[in-house]
Amino acid sequence: MGYWRGGGLYMSNGYLTMQSSTVVDNAVYGVARTDDLDKPNLASGVTRSNTIVSAGVNQNDPAVLAYEPAGNALDLVQASGYSVSETIADYTLAPNGDDDFLAILLDRLERHYNLTNFADSLTTAFEIFLQNVDLDDKTAGNQPKTDPDGNPVLSLADTRWFGPAVTWPKELANYPYIHFWHRLDSGLLAEQIAGMGSEVLGEDAYAALFLPGPLSENGDIRMTMQTSPVFYVQLEPVDQHGTARPA
Repeated sequence: MGYWRGGGLYMSNGYLTMQSSTVVDNAVYGVARTDDLDKPNLASGVTRSNTIVSAGVNQNDPAVLAYEPAGNALDLVQASGYSVSETIADYTLAPNGDDDFLAILLDRLERHYNLTNFADSLTTAFEIFLQNVDLDDKTAGNQPKTDPDGNPVLSLADTRWFGPAVTWPKELANYPYIHFWHRLDSGLLAEQIAGMGSEVLGEDAYAALFLPGPLSENGDIRMTMQTSPVFYVQLEPVDQHGTARPA
């Protein structure tokens, strides 16, 4: 048994504002994974309280106060500090333009990662799923998902982001679009691509796949990409034990 030394939040699609967070201990079992950036997840030592007992995991045992990092989890924060940036990528469609961005993305992924028949296989499986959706089993025949105008969504070409901003994940018309991205994530992870982490398509991947401006496959689609700093990381002068850094 061990404990995860940290946590994370992953969203493939949607909108989220973090108001607060609570750190708790969660017992885990099995072998620690070391394949994500080659960093072991388990600490080398656990410091427990002499007076405080746990009210959650391992109830009534001494509460965990600190984890001692181990191996290549050590010394990852630069003493001089550094900025963390984010890249926002988006595309716009010309009036009355043909939006085939998802098909273009699949083709580019297949070529970039040298994935044999990846685009066709994923498209076929996705369209079989769409064509077998039945939203009303009391009505004869399949009742598929529809766009905001009531047109059936039966193919990759029919699948769009229909908005509106902020609340779009709850709109039924966007469910095929959300499902596509989940299916794409699963498909890419199944390929076990070297260097691809749990975020799947991160900033580096998009930078390799797209450049700002109109797409060569379809000039109606224009890609924009903007990178900007979001916060600054500074090494704290002391660790959680109050020991001066570097120890």
